[in-house]
Amino acid sequence: MGSDPSFAAMPWSQLEARLSDRAPAPDERGRDGRAPGSTTTNAGGDGPAFGRRRQPYQPIDTGTPTTGTPRPVVPYAELHCLSHYSFLTGASSPEHLVHTAVALGLHAASITDRNGFYGVVRFAEAAREFGLPTVFGAELDPVIGGGVVVLARNPAGYARLAQAITTAQLAGAKGHPVYSLGDLAA
Repeated sequence: MGSDPSFAAMPWSQLEARLSDRAPAPDERGRDGRAPGSTTTNAGGDGPAFGRRRQPYQPIDTGTPTTGTPRPVVPYAELHCLSHYSFLTGASSPEHLVHTAVALGLHAASITDRNGFYGVVRFAEAAREFGLPTVFGAELDPVIGGGVVVLARNPAGYARLAQAITTAQLAGAKGHPVYSLGDLAA
């Protein structure tokens, strides 16, 4: 079975038009991948976190009053929280997690996405706006006996955890990192 070289590296829309005996639609996108008149700043049509020119953080109005009757203060920090960057596990954006933590009066919050630091930058930007202390970590899965949450104490711990995650991702198949308990204990 031979292949027609005229189909090589052809966008799907052009291939579909050619196979359907339709004239291909004119290219309506600019050089940066945006449609004409688009106000989005992400490049290539990817989600906003993956664009080269991601828009700066803009606080959202959650409708939750931040002033009024004071609540009793109970020191509490959520230390295991996954954002929507943890596929099929987390549901909220990193910014929404910060807004919720502030609305609930938490003293600090962490973000522990599965096997990576995917939402850390957006989480940190939002937390900085509210002065909310942050803790960064990751839920590492699979580790012997199930998943485990690892938190970084300081920037050096963050760097060591990032290195351990990178090593595990490279050692395993896509979506199946292979962690070394020795790397995590260091």
